[in-house]
Amino acid sequence: GPFIVKESPSQALVPNILTKLGYLDAEQNSDISDAIDIFCSMGMNRSTLTSLGLLPSSWQSLHGKQALLHAALVLSSTHGTWQIAPKDYRVRKILARSKLLPDEKAPVSAVQEAMAKFLKQHGLSSTGSYNKLIIRMLQHTQMNNPSNRK
Repeated sequence: GPFIVKESPSQALVPNILTKLGYLDAEQNSDISDAIDIFCSMGMNRSTLTSLGLLPSSWQSLHGKQALLHAALVLSSTHGTWQIAPKDYRVRKILARSKLLPDEKAPVSAVQEAMAKFLKQHGLSSTGSYNKLIIRMLQHTQMNNPSNRK
């Protein structure tokens, strides 16, 4: 739900917000550059950042990405409305159906291992944070779903 962030040094704002929104943590999603890229790739976030002219590029330095994202996060015109990190429930269902996961309640480490295996089987990169693997899997299954074709 909604939250308020206490005033903090500017270099702490971006990691603080990314952590609260689920993009950054101490375990599976510990790379801040990766977390920024994923945050910026999410539909609503990408649209907002693009409309503000503050969409960082994945090739930019970490300092540059953080500066642009910081500028966007403190703008009152965004109303603090940002999309949370992707959840893994759809990926868990796909992996369990594919027999790569014993069941949907498997531990995160097993899900990450199964996602890597699934992605390798489909010729896709299996490296990156947990959130990056979720995005990659969801994009692949979305693209290859016959009901999405026109």
